[in-house]
Amino acid sequence: MASNTPKLGLLKKDPILDGNDTFNIQTMLNENWDKIDEKVALLDPLTGKIPADQVEVDSSYLNSTGYAVTTGSANVLIANLNPPLTTYAEGVSIRVKISATNTGASTLNVNGLGAKSIKKSNGNDVAAGNLKAGSIYTLTYDGTAFILQGEGGEYGTATAGDVLSGTTIGTENGVIPGTLALTGDAIASQVLAGKTFYNTNAKSKVTGTMPNRSGLNVGAGGTANGMTNPGKFEYDVIPPVVGYYDLNSKIHQVLTNLIPSNFRAGVTIPEIGLSGTLDIASLGGKKFATGTVSGILSGSYRTIEVTGLGFAPKYIMTWVAGTSYVVLHYYNSDWNPANYIQIDTSQSTSFWNRPFADIPQIGHYVGPSGFKFLVYYNSQYNWIAFG
Repeated sequence: MASNTPKLGLLKKDPILDGNDTFNIQTMLNENWDKIDEKVALLDPLTGKIPADQVEVDSSYLNSTGYAVTTGSANVLIANLNPPLTTYAEGVSIRVKISATNTGASTLNVNGLGAKSIKKSNGNDVAAGNLKAGSIYTLTYDGTAFILQGEGGEYGTATAGDVLSGTTIGTENGVIPGTLALTGDAIASQVLAGKTFYNTNAKSKVTGTMPNRSGLNVGAGGTANGMTNPGKFEYDVIPPVVGYYDLNSKIHQVLTNLIPSNFRAGVTIPEIGLSGTLDIASLGGKKFATGTVSGILSGSYRTIEVTGLGFAPKYIMTWVAGTSYVVLHYYNSDWNPANYIQIDTSQSTSFWNRPFADIPQIGHYVGPSGFKFLVYYNSQYNWIAFG
């Protein structure tokens, strides 16, 4: 069955259905050639194209894209197409050259048909700066709003602080520069050998070189230095070789002369189970004490008594302070441990070799931590004792 081509209307026959028809030179050749010649005559001989005023424009802009330079304000755009768009329909496409950069959500009014929102492909309003002055954008109407074509669509959650400094990222608000900076200060020798890290360059991975000495038992090759604080001795062991040591590693250092006789008597070091025994006597010296004491009347007698010396005195001397006469007591255990000498120049008899057994009711003595002597005055006595 015969038919016509859609563009030029040329007649054509169906080889199967029209195969037995007589060939008609007029309709099959002459008329078809005339139609072709008529259309070719429309072409510009210099460009080989149909002049613009001869082109039929699709005023619905469903099969072609219109173009206009916008007017209005930055966020309220106006476009006038020629021929004019007569109605908004889904699929209408228009290219617009922006006259002013937008500062936020924007609308477009084409040929007075009413303002329609301009959206991104994800449905969000265009953000400030998405439509830049002097740039050309393609917008397609989806039945509700104009959709900005070629826009990025969906964005992730990254912000400037998530993007390396010196690089940029596209966001809802356009391209922004990253601010993330690596500020590490480690060097390879400070990181375990075989492990990697990034310092200040995110594109340059560094491998550590510090030896792994886990489980190593180091002998006396290490050195040490001590630091003393009030009541405490701190001991720093310096490993003999640089490297990483885990909790299974040991550094053995021998400390000598940690013996009781090198620590003061009465001092204990529980960490090493040591109790000191060092005292004045062990150093070859003598224990001594000195002070003042007043005479005390007890019954018919006066005495002076000193207690709490902390040692048994071997030599004792007492005397009255601030008098014009001498009252003196002297005791020497090496000379006679059972007696002490009493000298009193205020008495007619100035010298006594006083046995402790004499006048037992006063209880004078020299004991393991003090002494008691007979005196005649309530005066204050100076005394000194040596162990």
